Amino acid sequence: MAHRNETDPFEAGHPAESVSTKVVKRVATASDREASQLPPLYATIDPGALDALIDSAAAGPSSLVLRFEYEGYLITVDDSESVSVERRTE
Repeated sequence: MAHRNETDPFEAGHPAESVSTKVVKRVATASDREASQLPPLYATIDPGALDALIDSAAAGPSSLVLRFEYEGYLITVDDSESVSVERRTE
C-alpha cells in the first residue's frame, strides 16, 4: 500500500483521510448537507476499490485521473489524492 502524506491539504493539520472519505466530505460541503445525509458512496462506486486504485497509482510511475458522478456532481480524483467536485449543469 502506498505511503500517505501526514496531512490532508484540504484540512491542513489533520490526519490524512481516504480518498473515498474526501469525496463524501467535499460533496457534502458543496451541497450544504451533512455527509450522513448523502446516499452511500458505494451506490455509485466501490469506495474500497477507489482507495486501492488511487493508492496503487500513487505508488507507481504512471499517472491516473478518475472521473465519476455522485449526487449531481462531477468528481475528479487523481493519483496525488486530489479531489475536485464540480456541480453538473444539465
